[in-house]
Amino acid sequence: MKHCGSGEQRFWNMPLLPGERLLEPLTELLTILQAIPRGRQVWAHMMLFTRERRQLGFSLLEPPMEETTGENEGLRQSLHQRFLVLSGALATFLLLWVTADLASIP
Repeated sequence: MKHCGSGEQRFWNMPLLPGERLLEPLTELLTILQAIPRGRQVWAHMMLFTRERRQLGFSLLEPPMEETTGENEGLRQSLHQRFLVLSGALATFLLLWVTADLASIP
């Protein structure tokens, strides 16, 4: 694994796969799809690598926490509301599934 050496200061420590010259979502997707025939473990490692590399990149670009507390509060509230709605829908689905399953037992 080598590191990106394109001369840009903020990306100097982003890990690259062998043969990878540029970080872009399309090549990441292609690499993940190429890992599928190699097996479940190789695919899982590739997914984990790309996710952690993306998190590293965003953490390098993210401003300090003091600057983001007011900006992200609306986003956090929106995500929390969506999480509650999806959790309720999932709980309802599971409850209906269990009751339908119990009703089918003679």
